[in-house]
Parts: sequence; C-alpha cells; structure tokens
Amino acid sequence: MIIDTIENLGRYEALMSSGSAIADFIASSDMAQLKDGKYPLTESGCAALVQRYSTQPIEDCSWESHREFVDIQCIMSGTEVMYWIPVEELESDGGYDASKDKEAYLSGPSGSKITLPPGWFAFFFPGEGHMAKVAASEPEDVEKIVIKVPVADFR
Repeated sequence: MIIDTIENLGRYEALMSSGSAIADFIASSDMAQLKDGKYPLTESGCAALVQRYSTQPIEDCSWESHREFVDIQCIMSGTEVMYWIPVEELESDGGYDASKDKEAYLSGPSGSKITLPPGWFAFFFPGEGHMAKVAASEPEDVEKIVIKVPVADFR
C-alpha cells in the first residue's frame, strides 16, 4: 500500500509503464466535465473509473482484493475512509471472480484505518484486502477516480 497526495503522483510514474498516462489523466481531469464510467488509458488495459457516490456506514461496506490489477484510488472531492489488511487475515466469501478481478470477503478484523481527504490517493496491491466507501462520520458525497493498473505494467 502507498498513501500520498495527488500532487506527488508523479513520484510513482517510474514504477509503472503506464505511469505517465495515469499522471496525465489525473492532472487533466475536470470532474465537472467527466461522466461516471470507464476511460481506457493504455493498450495494456490500464483504465480510469470515474465514480460519484455517498460514503456509507462501515457495516454497509465490504472487504475485497484483486489479483490482476492494482487499484489507485484518488479522492477528488469529499472525504472517504478506507481500511487495509493482508488478505491472509480475511475469510473468502465465495471465491475469486476472474471476470471482475475481485475476491470478496466476509466481514473480518478491522484492519488499518486510512482517512483520505480530497487530493489524496492510495495504492492497493494484490494480496492487500481493502474496504472503501466508508463514511468518516456522516455519509458524504465523494468524487473519485480509481485507476486500474495491470500488475504486468509494474517494473
């Protein structure tokens, strides 16, 4: 897991072959102009998912992990709480769905709490369980860009 500010995203470009495409997309993103949905960034399968939603109480959120993609979750507006935990500490809830690159888990230990304000991001790598969309206190509207980076893009 990596946590930092979007202002510093360029520091991580060298880690990924898609790094410059990611940095360019985030730097040029005007959330007022972007519609929710998927935006392909590279031929390797790197894509941006633009999302808007209200955060939720923790009991309405769930753990997940990925195998083929790294998530870079960028908070553009609002504040969102996320949790991180090694997947070995979670119990699978039915197995891995390869079509979604997602494994869901039963509720488990609380993990490490991360509060991301606007302008911050978190990388979640394979083997790292994460829970997103959690309200900091009361539900809050969030605008977020999740970058899905193929593991093969990492150097």
